[in-house]
Amino acid sequence: YIYIYIKLEFICAIMDFTLGERLSAMFWRDEYWLPVGVKWADIHPDDGLMYPNETDIWTYPIIFAFFMIMFRSWILNPFVLEPFAMAMGLEVKKVKPPKPNPILEKVFLANKGCVPSKAIEETSASLQLTRRQVECWLRSRAAMTKLTKLDKFQDSAYICIYHSLITAYGFTIMYSKPWLWDISLIYRNFPYHDIDTGIWWYYMIGSAFYWSQSIWQFKFSHGKDAKILYLHHICTILLLGCSWTCNFIRIGTLILLVHECGDIPLQILKILRYLKEKVWIDYMHVSFAILWVTTRMGIYPFWILHCIFIEMPKHVDVPTVSILNIFLLILFFLNIIWTGCVFYSLYKRVATGYMENVVSSGNEDSERESGSTLEAKDK
Repeated sequence: YIYIYIKLEFICAIMDFTLGERLSAMFWRDEYWLPVGVKWADIHPDDGLMYPNETDIWTYPIIFAFFMIMFRSWILNPFVLEPFAMAMGLEVKKVKPPKPNPILEKVFLANKGCVPSKAIEETSASLQLTRRQVECWLRSRAAMTKLTKLDKFQDSAYICIYHSLITAYGFTIMYSKPWLWDISLIYRNFPYHDIDTGIWWYYMIGSAFYWSQSIWQFKFSHGKDAKILYLHHICTILLLGCSWTCNFIRIGTLILLVHECGDIPLQILKILRYLKEKVWIDYMHVSFAILWVTTRMGIYPFWILHCIFIEMPKHVDVPTVSILNIFLLILFFLNIIWTGCVFYSLYKRVATGYMENVVSSGNEDSERESGSTLEAKDK
């Protein structure tokens, strides 16, 4: 919807400025976004009050996201996390690249790393190599596309640092907010909910992180749940953007606060696994499961969603709330899927003593799949 609007705005700007103004006025009609009798002029900054500016959420987070990526790539990873990992004794195996071979490289890229048996036979015949030689080359080439244990450690450490800092910041600014203690205030006197500088930064940084993760994932995430993680990031970006535009910032702050804290023990659990600190894994696993279920399957559905879907419609009638509700339900559906993974992981830990991957960062399973890229498509 937003994409269509932006495209129409661009076309109208070229063809007819007046038409563009009419389309813009149609898109931002008061009755679509605000309660009956309320106009956009009513919630503009006045007498020292600051209200959300709809352009902020689609500009500042994208800019901040690129700064996050540069800081992570050029400063945090090489100068902090990598030396720390080496000091902690992280085992890092350097991947030896295969000898350059343009034909095998073309075959590998054409099949996206999963070369069928027939293609291997044809390539070995054309190059006068044995099937085993071709397979060894393809395995070595496939190993170059996978993240190393150091890459995974750095990813988990970065996410852990972010969630720890943003959770501490969130509790600091939210402790004094009345809607944290009385959730009915998320809809009372709507949309006259002004914001302060702390809330503005909380929203911008939170949205920027998921923008940066979405961009980062294009190159550095190849696991079995990469698509569902990407869906989560996009859903969160749209949820924050929609709630900011509609001035439901009180809902957005509660959702951020509830969801950010559950990822801290998850990333610590992954770090302990990479460092093979088996003594602490069980304790952290239980702590993570308790916090995850309490926040994402307890507080989120029975406190936040209950208020939004049951109580708020009695007091607020805005058509765009239905868009917000869709993103909220998608987020809850993802929470259900990941909670199933958490309980399955606990079961595997108790039954076999091996900790199955929980809410994977997208690359956890690659260590046990060294030969999977050569699995034939025609099986």
